Amino acid sequence: MNQLIKKQFNIFILIILSIFFIFSGFTCEKYSDEANPYKSDTHNAQKEPVQEEEKSFLEPSKNIFAKEDQEIDISKIRIEVLNGCGEKGIAKDVTTHLRNLGYDVVNVGNAESFYYAVTIVIDRFGKIENAKDVAKALKTDNYIQQIDKKRILEISVIIGKDYQEIFPELKEAQQL
Repeated sequence: MNQLIKKQFNIFILIILSIFFIFSGFTCEKYSDEANPYKSDTHNAQKEPVQEEEKSFLEPSKNIFAKEDQEIDISKIRIEVLNGCGEKGIAKDVTTHLRNLGYDVVNVGNAESFYYAVTIVIDRFGKIENAKDVAKALKTDNYIQQIDKKRILEISVIIGKDYQEIFPELKEAQQL
């Protein structure tokens, strides 16, 4: 009985190790063609070691995460506009403004509260460039990133009490 338990335990360990190596991307570079410094091509019969370019870890390198200056297609940015100041109709007016600029506003409503002091643009999708672009269109510097994969939109705009400074034309239109 004891032998059977040991055998089952050894099999279990082998299975776990196999799964670990499969999912960790374990490769045996010693036998890989790409790692062979003496690999010869068909035209060169001599086997010479391939010289790799030396790289210093202290030298600055190109940031692989940096985005190139890409043109943003604003019509593909799905936006929600939320009233965070309590001013009746402000979310609708800002929605009209954004749509006139070419943005796709898919939701209009009220924020959780009406106590937002400033207008804020929130990136929900992990593309902070889009939030920066929308903030620029709204003449505000307030943009942040709060990724929420449950939402089907990229940007939330919460209109704060500073809307009169940002949109003086809206204030004038509401007074008429």
